[in-house]
Amino acid sequence: MDDTWGRIPPTHRALPALALGLALGFGAAGVRADWNVSVGTANAHGTWSGGSPDVWTPNGSGATVAAAEITARLAGGTPVAINTSGGGGAENGDITVSSGFAWSANGLTFHAARNIVINASLNGSGTASLALEYGQGVVAAGNTALYTLGGGAKVSLPAGGNFSSKLGSDGGITTWTVITSLGLEGDASMAPTPMTLQGMNTGLAGNYVLGADIDASSTAGWNSGQGFTPVGLNSGTPFTGKFDGFGHTISGLTISRRGQQPRLWPVRRDQQRPAAKRRAAQCRHHRRQQRCHRCAGGRNQRQHGRSQQLRGRRQRQHDNTGHRRVDRRGERRGRLRQLQPR
Repeated sequence: MDDTWGRIPPTHRALPALALGLALGFGAAGVRADWNVSVGTANAHGTWSGGSPDVWTPNGSGATVAAAEITARLAGGTPVAINTSGGGGAENGDITVSSGFAWSANGLTFHAARNIVINASLNGSGTASLALEYGQGVVAAGNTALYTLGGGAKVSLPAGGNFSSKLGSDGGITTWTVITSLGLEGDASMAPTPMTLQGMNTGLAGNYVLGADIDASSTAGWNSGQGFTPVGLNSGTPFTGKFDGFGHTISGLTISRRGQQPRLWPVRRDQQRPAAKRRAAQCRHHRRQQRCHRCAGGRNQRQHGRSQQLRGRRQRQHDNTGHRRVDRRGERRGRLRQLQPR
């Protein structure tokens, strides 16, 4: 998602639209609206600014902006912004994409007072970029707004720094690196340009989104049959960034490494061992026997108790037998004394 993983110089094609949006006063004095907007097949209850960027603003309930209008303005060389933030309406200021569309140039910004819901696919190519600004009606602290994908929708974008997001009116802009290819086996140790799925190993603190479906079937022949190198496996440093699939799939991925589950991100071995084995390994009460009733659970404790009971029963039997022998000897000695003449 972010170019900091691959240390790629930031291009941030979405930033011009963001900067222009801030200049127009989104969420401040200027364009004001908090009506819900749906991207559909026709325009209703809203107007275009006619500037650059060309901002569409709703002015009533049931506002709809035509996907074809957005595409035409982007193709004409003008960045486009759909804005629902700023007040003046009686709704939440959500943006819902109900009709999908494609564009190949310029930046598209969705600037929502609350949530952004994408229920139809967006296909950007060439020099297209996308910015999702959500929860702009309030500050970032405690903000619960979201952007979500539903209905099998996908967001496709060209590789590079072509996506950004922002939560809250005072939040910072998060830039993401778009990944559209698997890459090569060697990308795990040398940052590729543009960034690839395997290349994420070279930037463990960045943000990444998938901009296309990825066929990873070629990983079956990588690393002498071990396949894809899980992100962070070689360095021993865990992945601390963000990853968003944007509705896309990774198919045919091979990860065959001893002690590792087949995941993009490796799991530490101490997390893989069952809890009972970890308790047994920590047993300090019996050096020779790893499991004991103190740290291996109730089952061993019951076995230990039965052993103690059996040991006590044998001891009592032994004591009783000894007493009987003593009593019999005493009886014999008494009889002999009675038979002896005085």
